[in-house]
This record gives sequence, structure tokens and C-alpha cells, in this order.
Amino acid sequence: MNRLLFPCILIGILLFASCSTTTLSRRYNGVQGQQEAVPIGMQKTSRIGVYLFVSVYPVYFDAGLDATMDEFTKKARQNRGRKVVIVQTDETYWWAILPPISFFITPVTTSVYGEVY
Repeated sequence: MNRLLFPCILIGILLFASCSTTTLSRRYNGVQGQQEAVPIGMQKTSRIGVYLFVSVYPVYFDAGLDATMDEFTKKARQNRGRKVVIVQTDETYWWAILPPISFFITPVTTSVYGEVY
């Protein structure tokens, strides 16, 4: 039973990793944002990946800030955005989720929040 625990956990991590999600909220009710124009919406883009040795090397799907920012701007362009105002970024290393396994294979999530104009 214990020999199957590690492969099952690893497969579970890999199944839920390698994904990127983008959410766009358009409910501004005509109120202006930080710029002089009414924004298209508030967008959140999140990426999940798996790193080796907490934060040294992305093993499965890069969830770094550069890759997440790239995905954020691609999705903003698809939503007909010409400008973005980044409000917040968040990068979390889930090394404490399942020690000692997660010291070596660490899930990482990165989110970028911003207004799209």
C-alpha cells in the first residue's frame, strides 16, 4: 500500500498541473478605472506547475512570473485589449503541502491580476 502512495500522489499532481486559467469580469457599470477610459474588464490569469527542489527548476509546466505575464497579455489581446494595468501578482510555492515529497517536487501557482483597456 505504501509503495503505491507516492506514484498516486505524483500522478495526481501532474494531472492537475499544466494548466492555465483566465477569468475576465466585465461588470464595471460604467465606472472608470485608473485610466481615463472605461476598462474592458478586470482579468485574472493563473498558472500551475511543478518545480524541482522547491523553486530551482521547472519540471512540468513553467508557472513563473514571466510565463504567467505572457499568458495574461495574450489573453488580454484576445479580449481586444490594447493596454493593461497590473494590479497585483502572487506566486506561491506549495512546499509544505506534503513533506518530505514536496521538498523535491513542489507545486507552484502564480496569478496576475489587472485591468484590461
